[in-house]
This record gives sequence, structure tokens and C-alpha cells, in this order.
Amino acid sequence: MRGLVIALVACSTAQPIRRSAPQTASPVDGHPITVAGETMEYRVAFRGITVGRVVVAVGEPGIVDGRHAVIFRARGTSDGLAAVFADLTWELTSTVDVETGTVIHSVEEAWAHAPGGHDEHDREEIDEGYDLVAAVSTVRGLPVGVLPELEVHLGGGHIPVELDQAGVERVPGQAVLGLRFDGEAFSDKHFTVWLSDDAARVLLRGKTETELGDVEVTLVDYHAPAG
Repeated sequence: MRGLVIALVACSTAQPIRRSAPQTASPVDGHPITVAGETMEYRVAFRGITVGRVVVAVGEPGIVDGRHAVIFRARGTSDGLAAVFADLTWELTSTVDVETGTVIHSVEEAWAHAPGGHDEHDREEIDEGYDLVAAVSTVRGLPVGVLPELEVHLGGGHIPVELDQAGVERVPGQAVLGLRFDGEAFSDKHFTVWLSDDAARVLLRGKTETELGDVEVTLVDYHAPAG
């Protein structure tokens, strides 16, 4: 059941890569890794059918253990057809170093309740490296042409991913231009993501292959603080 929870949200972040020596992106090096106070809501679809929703909220910057940091909170829930079969919830609370993009502390939890009363709960914590939101934020902050080495911690596993910048194009299904990235996870699962082609670099859309069919994540609502 935990694997299904991860499948509902993983497509929105399959962006870390293994290429050259490790690099990190800070607001000085490229774009800011996030916008304080912003919120994003995503629709998750499997084979074109809505199966979940993911909401991400970003806190205000502060100091944690002597490091400049920001707290991310992400929550995914089953929706549409998937909600008929099980009540799934995934949550991630991540404190991220805004200068390096790496995790200071991260807690990932998943709950599943199926008809008949069968419940499952999983919890993982990390104190370094990249979780889901840290990986996405690092990609948002990349200067053009920079491809760092990252490995994402997700669901108790470690996901190696390769990523290439493919240029700017119209985002499928949207009347806006996006910066496209193509890549592979585990060397054989292809994916594509589009970030907004502006200073915010918001994740607009993502599409990835799975054994059973394509999973797509689409931004449906975005709010940034005024000013």
C-alpha cells in the first residue's frame, strides 16, 4: 500500500541526477530555490484519471542550527477513482538549508486505510541529503546548464535519477512556456518535467513512466505572497 502512496506523488519530483561532481544551487548561484510563503496544489492522474491531490506550502526563512533555512510542508491525498479503493495520505515536513538546498531534517509519513478496516502507517526521517521537496527546490535554483549530482530519499529508498535540460517550449495542455527537463529514474524509467520560464521556476507539469502506465502531475493552483 505504501508503494501506491509514493506513486501518487513521486512524479512531481523525479528530477535529481548523477552526472559529474556534486554541486548545489543557492540564490547567489542561480534562481532562489523557493519563494517564501508560496503554496502550490497539484492534480495527480494515472492514465488520464485523477487519483490524488498534492499541496505544498513554504514557510518563512529563519535560522535552524545556525543555518539559513526554510520549512516545507507537503500533503498528498487520494482522490477520484483511487479514493474508492483506499483512503491514502502522504505527508512530508522538511527543513531545508536555503544555501545548499540540502535537508537539515525531514520527516516523511504515509497512512493507508482500506475497506474492511486494514490500516498501515510508515514513517521515515533523514538528517542530510535530499528528500522530495529539497530535490525539486534545488532544480528550481539551478543556473542554466548546471546539472548536479543528487540522490532522493523517498519512502525509505534512494532514487538515482539522470536529468537533461531540453530547452523552452509550450507546456502541454497549458498556454504558457516552460523550461523542459527530460530524464531517467533507475536508468529505465523516463520522465519529463516543465518549470515556469520565469524567476519563480514553479513546477507546472510532470509526466513519468511506471510499470502500469503513465503518471502525470499538473499544477492547478498557485499562490505567492504579494510584493
